[in-house]
Amino acid sequence: MTGDLFQHVGDLKESARGLMRSGDYSAALDALSDAVTLLLDAHEQSGTSGAIDAGDVRRELAACYGILGNIFRRMGDPVQALAMFKRGAAYEDDVCENRTNAIILTLMMDPEQLDAIRPSVLEARAILQGQVADARRDDIWAWSDLGVMRLLSGQHEPGRAAFERVVALGAAPAARASIERLLGVLSEALADSAPETAQAIGVARRVLESA
Repeated sequence: MTGDLFQHVGDLKESARGLMRSGDYSAALDALSDAVTLLLDAHEQSGTSGAIDAGDVRRELAACYGILGNIFRRMGDPVQALAMFKRGAAYEDDVCENRTNAIILTLMMDPEQLDAIRPSVLEARAILQGQVADARRDDIWAWSDLGVMRLLSGQHEPGRAAFERVVALGAAPAARASIERLLGVLSEALADSAPETAQAIGVARRVLESA
């Protein structure tokens, strides 16, 4: 029964990703909504049934809300995207993809929130630091996220070093270009409210550009 649940959820997630890539956002949202409904029911049952692993359900909920956030972001609805990332973050136990997405999107929408969200930045930085020291030591996206969190928390030199690690790990040109775009948007957004941070982000971006 549990295996069937996760298989079905996995199929819905894969379908949603394909629909999102093709631009059929409405159908993608429907697929993810179905997956979330199944998982929320399973999460409620996990408290009374030993047959369902609550941790597995939470991980799947976090993943589904993350995809929903990306769909809304592609639809040009940052408010809904942020709401989905925050919901996903509530189910993250040992990862922080939704947390970092929520932090970055918050700053893109309102750069003056940097001081207010600093506790979240520090929390995400600590989680990512643990990950790159262990299971994700060779994951360019973990290093990239860590680099951003370091930069946003004032660790400018370690932040730049994280992006040097991204390059050293052999990040593909498309991946580097994606990270460069993100850093460019963040640097521009923070230019007025946090100029030193914006400048440090620009320096980190040049590490990727010169690779």
